[in-house]
Amino acid sequence: MALEAQLARDIIKEQFGPVVLPVADLLIQRFPGFTSLSTLIAQCAPTPAPTVKRALLVLFRHNLIDVSK
Repeated sequence: MALEAQLARDIIKEQFGPVVLPVADLLIQRFPGFTSLSTLIAQCAPTPAPTVKRALLVLFRHNLIDVSK
C-alpha cells in the first residue's frame, strides 16, 4: 500500500471510526477515480446498504469525496 493511502486510511480511522473506514478504504484502494453507489454497496457486502450510505454522507460532509453525475 502506498504511503499516502496508508496515511489517509489512518486519519480516517482515527477521525471517523471503524464504520466509515471500510467504505473509505474501498474508495481509496479499489476505486480511486469514481464508482457507482450500487457497485460500492455490493463491494461492502457484509455491511448493510444504509450504513454504507451513512458512511458516504460523513465523507461527503467533510469534503473528502465529491459527488457528481
